[in-house]
This record gives sequence, C-alpha cells and structure tokens, in this order.
Amino acid sequence: MKKVADKKYAIIGGYGSRIAVPISILEQVLDQCFFIDTSYNSKTNSEEITKLGPIKDFKVITGEEINMALATAKLQGDPF
Repeated sequence: MKKVADKKYAIIGGYGSRIAVPISILEQVLDQCFFIDTSYNSKTNSEEITKLGPIKDFKVITGEEINMALATAKLQGDPF
C-alpha cells in the first residue's frame, strides 16, 4: 500500500474518474496541465480532442481519507 497518511492531496476532475495529486506538485499541475474533452472519430479510428480548458478548481483531502477509502475497498474485495 502506498504511504499517504501524512500527505495532503488535491482532487482534480469532474464527474466520474478523478485524480488525487500531492499538494507538493499542485502548482506545477495547475500551471502545466489541462482538462480535455475527446470524442471518437470513426473515420480516423482514433480519439480527438474536442475541447481544451484550464483546471479551475480542486478539493483538498488528507492522506488519511485516502487510507480509509483503500481500507474500505479492500474489505469489499476490490483488488486495488
């Protein structure tokens, strides 16, 4: 299991899957990363970027919250 209890994280993302980024690299992420929307192009058989935008908000959580979620997932049989 990853050591996360003594760290703080920023949850970035909208509905569905999100990413938890250590606060120590959050400034770099906000400065250098983007949100993108994609759609599948059947003519080229690939995903294409349809929208690009900045990361505007995030939520700060503790590593302990992540540890609790990992423990719950383990109890429920999630192989994470």
